[in-house]
Formats: sequence, C-alpha cells, structure tokens
Amino acid sequence: MSNNIIARILEHKTAANLFLILMIILGLYSSKVLNTQFFPTYSIDYITISSEWLGASPEDIEESLIKPIEEKVRYIDSVKNTKSTAKENNARVLLEFEASTDMERALNDVERQVKSLTNLPTDAKSPEINQIVPYEQIGLVLINGDRSEKELKVV
Repeated sequence: MSNNIIARILEHKTAANLFLILMIILGLYSSKVLNTQFFPTYSIDYITISSEWLGASPEDIEESLIKPIEEKVRYIDSVKNTKSTAKENNARVLLEFEASTDMERALNDVERQVKSLTNLPTDAKSPEINQIVPYEQIGLVLINGDRSEKELKVV
C-alpha cells in the first residue's frame, strides 16, 4: 500500500464517495453564501469644472482661473484628487471623489464654492460644472452573412 494519500483514498471503497458528497455539500453551501451580482454596481465619482477665456494664454489661464478654482474646491469633503489642464482659451479642473460619496451633495458643494469666487477675470465665461455620468451599453447587434447592405435595410 502506497503512502500517497490520494492513492489510499482511491483504494478505499467508500472514501471516494464520501469525499465527493462532502465536496457537493460544501459547494452548495458556498454558492448560497457567495455574494454575486449579474451587473455589479459601480460609480464614477468625478466632477469637471471648465471655463473659457478667449485670447488668454495657458499661463494666464493657470494663474487667473485654475489656481483660484483649485483653492476653493480642493478641500471639499471627500475630494480624493484634483487634476487641472490649462490650454489656450480653455481651463479644466477634474475632481475625483472617494468611493461611495454622495455625488449630489458633492456637486452642490462644488457649485457653491465656485459661485463664491469673486476674483475671476471679467472676460472669462463663468465656470461650467458637470458631473461625469456613465452610460451603460445595452446591447450590440452583429449581422453576418452573404446578403448585401441594401438587402438588409428595412424599408
């Protein structure tokens, strides 16, 4: 008789069957306990602030638009990270929030802080605040065959 445990189980008349029954019972139990979702919930917790200032250089936009906006919104509750982009005629600030943040409240806080800015250039358009909302793809249709596009069109 071999010292290998698998060989010993296979040689035993009822051990393999008991082991199989044990595995089935444990599998059924774990399938009931396992937390699964067909479509898992996720959120994209980002808010963008963008503004336009015609005729301004990226340096002017950074000094006059981005820095004042960042100073106001950087310390709002749950702000995880800020990223800014200054292009000619355009400023953009991206706010990343921590997971499970109440985004409606965060959007209201950002709007309140941006509206309280009084030292923005008069030529610049007022900052536009948007929450990034993900759109889920519902379905795809793939058509393959020998027919031409004209034959497939519905009249």
